Formats: sequence, C-alpha cells, structure tokens
Amino acid sequence: LQLASGVRHFWDLREGLRMNAAIEHLNVIDGSAAPARAVSVGVDYSAHPLWRASTRLEHRRSGDIASTPDNDRFNTTLWTGMVARKLDRDWTLLGRNHLLATKYAARGDVLQNRAQVGAAYRDTDRNRMNALGKLEYKLERDASNSSRDASNADVGELKSRAWIASAHAD
Repeated sequence: LQLASGVRHFWDLREGLRMNAAIEHLNVIDGSAAPARAVSVGVDYSAHPLWRASTRLEHRRSGDIASTPDNDRFNTTLWTGMVARKLDRDWTLLGRNHLLATKYAARGDVLQNRAQVGAAYRDTDRNRMNALGKLEYKLERDASNSSRDASNADVGELKSRAWIASAHAD
C-alpha cells in the first residue's frame, strides 16, 4: 500500500502560454516498495492558431528498499516535447520526443529515446475518416544488468536501435 501526496499548479502567463509545475512524494505504508520524490516543470503553447507545442521536464528520486540486500536507489529524468503545425483544415504535421534516463546507485544505467515525426489527416467537414502516419527512431541502452560492484560479473550493455514506420486509419 502506497500513499502519494503532491501539488500540481498551472499558471497562465499570457493568452496561449501556460506553465505548469508539480511536486510529489510517494510513501510506502505497507509492502516492499521504495519511497520516492518527484518534481516537474512544463510549458504549453497554443497562442497561434496553426501551432501547438509543449515540453515537460521531470526528475524523480527513488529510495532503497530496506528488505532487499541490494541498493535499489535510482534517479530518473524524463523530458518530453511535442510540436504540431496545422497545414490546412484537415492536415497536421506532428513531432514528438520522449527521453528517459535512469541512473541506478548500484548497477548500470538505462537510456530510452523515442523521436517521432508524422502527419495526421482528419476529415473536418464530414468526420468520416481519420488517419495518422508516423516515422519513429527508437534508441535504447540498458546496462542495468551490469554491476558497478567488481565482485559481480558484468553482463554488459544491451543496445538497440530501430526505425519504425506505421500508418493507422479509421
């Protein structure tokens, strides 16, 4: 059982520009999970009728689980960004990035990056068809099975890269 408490707040800086911030504390009441704290800040832009954008940065610190022999502490940093540009009533260009870095106290780190570009079609007048096509570059590096402790054998870093093309319609 975990208890989460926190505060989220939005500030309208001016028409079409909003800032948000949050702070959170997670406390374990019963069970074997670590306490955690997080802070985040973000900005949303919608002032221009043809453009939309947002970005958010979050940092989370997780403590150690007392009931395990290993040091389970880790910090994660997440950055997300999105931009959209309307080309006309039906077509929109899209871009998005998701970058997550996890640093473990007693083992190797993990990095995930997903960059996407795409185009969306929405039949505005009749609302009969929606379509999305996107191209994604996905990068993952995972050394979390490697130990920083010389007494444990390193498994090594796992790496993967992929280009993914997809199309969806209804």
